[in-house]
Amino acid sequence: MKHHSSTITAMWLGLNFLPLFVVVILCFVLQSWLWGIGLILLYLVIFVPYGFFVSLPLMTKIFRRPASLHSRR
Repeated sequence: MKHHSSTITAMWLGLNFLPLFVVVILCFVLQSWLWGIGLILLYLVIFVPYGFFVSLPLMTKIFRRPASLHSRR
């Protein structure tokens, strides 16, 4: 079960850090601190709550093992 939860955690972190890497790259491309701060704030306001409240529960549901009809707990 530990391997299963670590896969979910790794995917969640990867999906949430991918937009952050895009924001950092855009900051270097635009070479403007004002745009950089605005993009980082946008990331914090939109992507972090989405990942925590929408993406993680959805991924937990997707990766949940199917119930077995033969075992009783």
